[in-house]
Amino acid sequence: MRRFVTLLLCVVAAVATMRAATTVSLSGASGHPGDEVTVSVAMSGDDAVTALEVVIPLDEALSYVDGSCSLATDRDNGHQLTAAQVGQELRIYAYSVALNPFNGTEGELLSFKLLLSQTTGSFTLTPSVVLSDAAGDEIASTTSSGTVTILSPAISVSAASIDFGHIAIRSTYSRSFTLRNTGNEALTVSQIVCGDKTLSVTPSSCVIAAGGSQSVTVSYAPVTRGDFSSTVTILSDAVNGAKQTVTIAADPYSVNELRVQSASGVSGGTATVALTMNNMEPIVAAQMSFTLPSGLSYVDGSVALGDRSVNHLIAATVTDKVLTIILYSPDNTPLTGDDGTLLTFDVNLEGRSGSYALRPSDVVLSNATEENMVSATYSANVTIQSPQISGSSSLSFGEQAITETMTAYYTVRNVGKQPLTIDRVTFLAEGYSVATDLPTTIPAGGSDVLTINYVTAVAGAFSTTMNVYSNDPEQPMLAVAVTGTGFSPNELEISGKLVGDNNDFALVISLENNSELVAAQFDITVDDADAIDGAPTLVATSRLASHSSSITSMGDGVWRVLVYSMSNAAIDGSTGSLMTVTFPRSSDTYGQVTFTLTNVVLSDANGVNLLSPVLTLDQSCTLNVKRSQTITWEQDFGKVYEGDVISLEAVASSGLDIVYELEILSGDAEIIGSNLHILSVGSYIVTATQPGDDSWLEAEPVSKTINASTGVESIENDEEISTAIYTLQGVKVAHPQPGQIYILVTPTSTTKRIF
Repeated sequence: MRRFVTLLLCVVAAVATMRAATTVSLSGASGHPGDEVTVSVAMSGDDAVTALEVVIPLDEALSYVDGSCSLATDRDNGHQLTAAQVGQELRIYAYSVALNPFNGTEGELLSFKLLLSQTTGSFTLTPSVVLSDAAGDEIASTTSSGTVTILSPAISVSAASIDFGHIAIRSTYSRSFTLRNTGNEALTVSQIVCGDKTLSVTPSSCVIAAGGSQSVTVSYAPVTRGDFSSTVTILSDAVNGAKQTVTIAADPYSVNELRVQSASGVSGGTATVALTMNNMEPIVAAQMSFTLPSGLSYVDGSVALGDRSVNHLIAATVTDKVLTIILYSPDNTPLTGDDGTLLTFDVNLEGRSGSYALRPSDVVLSNATEENMVSATYSANVTIQSPQISGSSSLSFGEQAITETMTAYYTVRNVGKQPLTIDRVTFLAEGYSVATDLPTTIPAGGSDVLTINYVTAVAGAFSTTMNVYSNDPEQPMLAVAVTGTGFSPNELEISGKLVGDNNDFALVISLENNSELVAAQFDITVDDADAIDGAPTLVATSRLASHSSSITSMGDGVWRVLVYSMSNAAIDGSTGSLMTVTFPRSSDTYGQVTFTLTNVVLSDANGVNLLSPVLTLDQSCTLNVKRSQTITWEQDFGKVYEGDVISLEAVASSGLDIVYELEILSGDAEIIGSNLHILSVGSYIVTATQPGDDSWLEAEPVSKTINASTGVESIENDEEISTAIYTLQGVKVAHPQPGQIYILVTPTSTTKRIF
């Protein structure tokens, strides 16, 4: 028969006529695991279909119910039907031996049943279809898939195990995991059961919507130490497992802690260190060691029992800065209580300000069976408060004259936590002293300046060591390297003034000398060479009576002065003027001109230049040549009347602003800006001045005498004019200026009035 059906359904290469394709579609179905659901196969189209083959791939969750496939009675036209599952395919064949077409053109053609497995989800049925007509030709077709849904909840647990880790007993700890419903119906978690009374969960039951989730918190409250293992069981109606398990693990321990308490004190004193213990187990003995840091040392015999001892004994030893303490009971009596001071000991505070760590090591907290029950140890710091000196390792006087006491300033800082006292300061050489009163105390965080003096009559470099003594416990003496250079002061100074009608430059060269000098050489440099018109003249003072002096142009505004003695005679005196050098000024030179002393040599009889290395006198001189200016004032004040406002028109040849001054001989007037306001009849003197500036001399003042009269007393009124306004000079105006006096004429009166 298989051969016959195959022949009946063979495919023809060409279709005789074109028509709309016949559609074969599968229906959907849904049910719960174990249910049998019916899927119908419909066919619609105008083609005369006499046979068909339908092949449907099946998911493993679906299986064909043998014998369940049947043709729809209203479309059966004497057809044969076979259906079977081969592997994961359902194969259906329907044909007519008489080559009869199926009845009708649409509707259900056949149906079959599928058995739903224990799972959840939606599964698509996608058919492959071959249709043929009575001639054995293939009929074009299209297909439409169906979907079978298995309705059930399914559970997923986010963690297979939870490890609480190393935790202390007598506390409660929480962890969580998540339940998810991966099915398509609500999941009912009927109970979440803990396998040990130290475990609890929240919630203990729940309903989770399809696709939803629920967080479950597991709380663990250990009461005994040692490895712990248990389970949390989840019971539900999940299709994929009604019982799920989460493994719980932990390593709980009892808390028996040794704590070092902080201590503090002042350097040079002592501090008491307390050790406390909080314990859950009965402790009968203890032992610990400390490596004492530099700055701390154990006070012999200071170790003492705390208030938790009963008949306990204690001992302490120190070996190579390691302090070891042993506490025990001869009859293994436990220490009382579960918290408090275990023991104390004292340390000497020998360091400077800072924190010094005390870290316990080799700690044993023993029970009666000699089991070490220690769970943790905690360190602490001993804080020392002390002064701490801070200052530079060097002090420089620089270069100073040996004719006066040299002075330098040294800053001392206290960077510690206690007052710093400077007891004394010593030097490893003569001539040095401290001007600051000692002892002096510097507060914590403060500073002070020591004034250091040095006296010598010898020029040249000097050095020594200054030792500063204080109460700094680690550095009681601070050594400071002192350096400097003393010189014999020999210096030139220049000053000057303008002289003569031409405002020539007269420069005075003075010498301040501590050494015996026989010769001098220096250059006078002018910043504007064009300011000089001709050769300068040099006139020496009596200090150079035994010397020759000359001045020579070196070009570019530089003149060299030589002072010498053929017999190496010393320049007379130690202070005062040596000479006056006068430079003729170029007539068109105005403004500032600066003269500077350079290349100075002050020589002794051996030809050594004894010029001071630090010049403190004036080495330059600036002279300011100002232009003269005049004031021109041609303004006529022949007719001035009461009420006039006169704009003053004096002009300075410099272009600078004129300043006006008013002298009232009689009457009343005022100057506002450059305007003279005549307020009444009277006589006035107005003076134009120009005080000059950096470039211009003061101008010669120019004065004007002004006599103001009353102007027109009365005006005959035109009969056609009812009211008119005139100036005091009789000029008719339409718009009077505010603040000025006018004559107001009306048909009945003539008055003066300020508008």
